[in-house]
Amino acid sequence: MQKTGTQKLNGEQRETLLMWLAADYDWRLIRVWFKERGWPEIARSTVHGYRERHGIELEELRKQRRADALNSGLALKEERVRRLCEHADVLEAIKWTPDEKGRLWNEKAWRELLSQIADEMEPKKIELSGKDGSALQIVLREVIQDNAND
Repeated sequence: MQKTGTQKLNGEQRETLLMWLAADYDWRLIRVWFKERGWPEIARSTVHGYRERHGIELEELRKQRRADALNSGLALKEERVRRLCEHADVLEAIKWTPDEKGRLWNEKAWRELLSQIADEMEPKKIELSGKDGSALQIVLREVIQDNAND
């Protein structure tokens, strides 16, 4: 198997490597993943070189990953509530079905799920305090702008 130090990466390999580097995966893990895909063996120096040469691009990919993670899927309250409600509907249909010993576990799970939905719907409170636990003091300073050039 050739090392990538003597061979250029193709587009798919390059994009995948950049994605893994943006996620800060260790070069040894990347080497394993390259091998699993039947791609050329990747040297530590190649990974290091990509980190250096593509630093700006990697930082942009990191920012995009963070934004995607925080603005999609279960990170969104609405999505969490939607999925909890779907699960509650399933449990509601079977809540009075006893198990082999006659216990109504589904009914208990359904009630707990309703409580979780209510918790998600509650506005979250954020309390701020000063260093010693006292009330936080906010100081607003007026910014004076010179409008002489307008």
